Amino acid sequence: MSIISLEELAKECGVEGDVSVVERAAVAVGGGEFSALDCKQAWDGLSEKEKLYAHYLCAASWASVPVCQHQASRESATLFLITLRCFRGPRTVAEIIAAIAAAVGSEEVAQRFVEYSAAIFANMGNYLGFGDSKFVPRLSRAQYMACVRAAVASQPNAADTEKLAEGVLDAVFLLNPPNLRRMGFDDTGVTSYYTADVSKSEAEAVQAVLDRHHCNAVNTRCAKTGEKSFRVVAASAEPAGEVARYEEDGIVVEVSRGDFPKYMTRCAEYLDKAAECAPREVETKMMHEYSAHFRSGDVGMHKESQSTWVTDKNPTVEFNIGFIETYRDPLGVRAEWEGWVAIVNKELSRSYANLVELAPKVLSLLPWGPAFEKPTFIKPDFTAIDVLAYATSGLPLGINLPNYDDVREAAGFKNVSLMNVLYAGGPTGQVPFLSEEDGEFYKSTYAKSFEINIGLHELLGHGSGRVLVEGSFDPEKVISPLTGKPITSWYKKGQTYDSIFKSLGSSMEECRAESVSLVLVNNPDVLRCFDFNPDDLKDGVHDMTFACYMRMFYSGFRGLETYNPSTNQWLQAHARARWGILSAAIKAAKEVSARTGRKPAVQIVLTEDKKDVRLEIDRSQVNDVILPAVTDLLLHLQIYRATADFENGKRMWEELTTVDMTDPVIAKAYELVVKSHKPRRQFVQPYTQLDGDSVRLITFPASAQGMIESYETRYPTDDAIDLNADKIF
Repeated sequence: MSIISLEELAKECGVEGDVSVVERAAVAVGGGEFSALDCKQAWDGLSEKEKLYAHYLCAASWASVPVCQHQASRESATLFLITLRCFRGPRTVAEIIAAIAAAVGSEEVAQRFVEYSAAIFANMGNYLGFGDSKFVPRLSRAQYMACVRAAVASQPNAADTEKLAEGVLDAVFLLNPPNLRRMGFDDTGVTSYYTADVSKSEAEAVQAVLDRHHCNAVNTRCAKTGEKSFRVVAASAEPAGEVARYEEDGIVVEVSRGDFPKYMTRCAEYLDKAAECAPREVETKMMHEYSAHFRSGDVGMHKESQSTWVTDKNPTVEFNIGFIETYRDPLGVRAEWEGWVAIVNKELSRSYANLVELAPKVLSLLPWGPAFEKPTFIKPDFTAIDVLAYATSGLPLGINLPNYDDVREAAGFKNVSLMNVLYAGGPTGQVPFLSEEDGEFYKSTYAKSFEINIGLHELLGHGSGRVLVEGSFDPEKVISPLTGKPITSWYKKGQTYDSIFKSLGSSMEECRAESVSLVLVNNPDVLRCFDFNPDDLKDGVHDMTFACYMRMFYSGFRGLETYNPSTNQWLQAHARARWGILSAAIKAAKEVSARTGRKPAVQIVLTEDKKDVRLEIDRSQVNDVILPAVTDLLLHLQIYRATADFENGKRMWEELTTVDMTDPVIAKAYELVVKSHKPRRQFVQPYTQLDGDSVRLITFPASAQGMIESYETRYPTDDAIDLNADKIF
């Protein structure tokens, strides 16, 4: 069976004339790197009781993570089940791959099917966990079906699997109309947090009703049930029960529970088992609170679990679970499921503990003054961890939780840095778009600069800054540093940052946290926390300071690949955040250059042959040009956030992050960044298995085959996936 050409694949995907769209969607699953998360040394250091506790936490996470499939796309759960069946025993995964290659007459076709299958597992569906764009197999429909048939040929449910595969072929391949290519509302994308007939304006109207009645929608989905009626359903093991009904603004909104009952039940059951072997009383309490939340759907109980989690200081096994991050909801309100388990790395946590002690001192250096900062900094746990399980659509590098503002204000927060993820994902080879010298510097400082950035980003970025809620302050006494006058806006009761800033909120908050890290990274005390001599300067700037700026600007530049110029839509909040910082620095650099005649401190330039672009950063101008620009951006972001000033925040943010495609250099940069896109590194995670009275850690190779083997081990039966989960709508 011959390999399909790009033009032929375009036809399979329903795209005529624009093969670049198809190439980008297909390359997302070809040629990417795999890394195996190494936590064996940390695992071996656990006691038998701690291993058993960790095992049940992992089991709860993996049992409930299929929720993410239903949140990714309407076809993702079916695709996940098909893929599981394709590589299920009694043959080994290697034997099945060989059988596919023999049946289709091509090892390359079989390998492409394997790569697509691994990507389905890694992203919990057919939309990228980071980027929220659809990816397609580098196969024709006929080749895809031939691979499925060959894989399941000896299985008793082969006919049913083929029927399932045929039923989702359009969903697998189609990239037209263009809204199928990404997540969003209306004609800009697709979403499964809402039924397909819910428009953006309707979702906003429903949310306004929920806000007025203090209904937190973080663990819900929304369905349209009539022309002006909607149903909002919270995830819970328990059935719907009483339904709250609100008739306002010309619409009817019913609120109930009972979504994802199968997954929530299993999660709660494993958490109950974890409670029985929890090493400490605070962890037993936390397990019961989690379990109560997933059984009832009551967000208040999840807040209780998060308050308890914050007080669980210096655990050996760290854990969090629930509907956490709102990045994938196009409204920015509903959260994706995640559950993660990790083992604390005591040695690497030392630097972060030093930073916690330093925090109250350096927070005073931020540009907004005490009126916009929390009255008391509640010192959090800040640890480096080795991930044992991270069950969601994509792994981050650092975490700052909880995301509930009221819990953070009352109880505080925690920060964790995922060290085995960080060290497994460093750059290799030549670094594109940087000079050779800058590229080598970037690679040599990548891991350490990331450690510092994560620490400052999570602890002092997300951990800083107050939000002003009516009744908690005197408006006449709070003077805005932007206007020099008393503030005129703030949060009303029931409103939150996410409900006010909606889809813009995530990227603006990530930019605020990243900006804090850059403003503070040159502080001598901060550098000492990480065992650097602050007096070791070149051009007035420490290597680690310059490394953090270079990594941030380079990430912002490469993040252009997640931007869609036709809709002015960013597909990834962190990418938009970092582009915002780069954009602010470039703008300030141009202004200073025009005034002084100096070379711009930050710029994107064409190479002499006009065929490539370079990102250039002048180290000598970090302190007098770049730092003031980032500080000014940070100040605006915090004041808009603190005062619920959506209109001014939106105006600034959209202006800053709209990519000027009329600029020939920017247009060329965008073209080359998109063309050089490589799939995000995929992490093959270990698995814990009960073996009599003990728990065994099973690891897998760092490859597409290893990814498949890991998921086949986790989900040996169809019962893991509930294809009926969407019937509630």
